[in-house]
Amino acid sequence: MNNSNLLVIARFFIGIMFIISAIVKIFTLDSQVNLFTSLDASYTMYIVIISILVELLAGIMFIAGYKVKFIIIVLILFLIGNTMMASSKFDTDIAFVIYKKNIAILGGLLAILHIYTKKQ
Repeated sequence: MNNSNLLVIARFFIGIMFIISAIVKIFTLDSQVNLFTSLDASYTMYIVIISILVELLAGIMFIAGYKVKFIIIVLILFLIGNTMMASSKFDTDIAFVIYKKNIAILGGLLAILHIYTKKQ
């Protein structure tokens, strides 16, 4: 298996994670709004809608291989904001697990960005 195939597989797994997250947010909209409200965020409905759009569109574009470097930067910025907001309260074990998951995804995105940067 060559590097190109591995990159497609890596993009698929990371992209599908964002798409699934967006779908879960759509079906649990009320609890998502309540979550952001508990984090003392303003304009919670707008934050949730923007999160859904970013995750869904970026996930699809990332899998498709469209504007990969740009999408990686968008996802990195999204994850940094998401991680900072969600990890502001480590009051449960799941919050720490989500924090570690986001850090791992950031590492994967940075590795893929490095590979795409070297390709051109």
